[in-house]
Amino acid sequence: MGFKVLVVDDEKDILVLYKLFLTRAGFTVVTAENGLEAFEKISTESPQLVLSDIRMPIADGLELLKMIDTLPYSLPVVFISGYAGLQREAYQSANFKAFYQKPLKNKELCDIVRSFESLDQSPQHSP
Repeated sequence: MGFKVLVVDDEKDILVLYKLFLTRAGFTVVTAENGLEAFEKISTESPQLVLSDIRMPIADGLELLKMIDTLPYSLPVVFISGYAGLQREAYQSANFKAFYQKPLKNKELCDIVRSFESLDQSPQHSP
C-alpha cells in the first residue's frame, strides 16, 4: 500500500479529480466531503497526510484542524482552497503545514504530496 492521503472537499468534482491524479501517481487516496466525515475517517483509515479545503458545510477545514490537534500523534494538514483568508489560528497548529490556492494542476498536487511522502519517517499509528 502506498502513502495514504485523505482529501477533504465539499465539491465532488474536486474529490474525483484529486483522487484520480493522486491514485495515478501511486498514492492511496481516501476522500471526505466535510471536516466531521474526515475526522471519522482518520481513525479508520490512518492517513499520513490531509489535504483539505477550508470552507465546507458541517465542519470546515479549520474545525477539522482543531480536531486533528487533539490526536495523540502528529498528522500534517495542507489547505488547498479558493478562500484566501486563512485565519491566524491555523498557523498556531503544529499540524498545519502549508496553504495553496485553488486551482492546482495535476503536477503541483502530486509534487505537494511527494514532498510529504519523502518526509514521512514516523511509525504508523493505529486507530
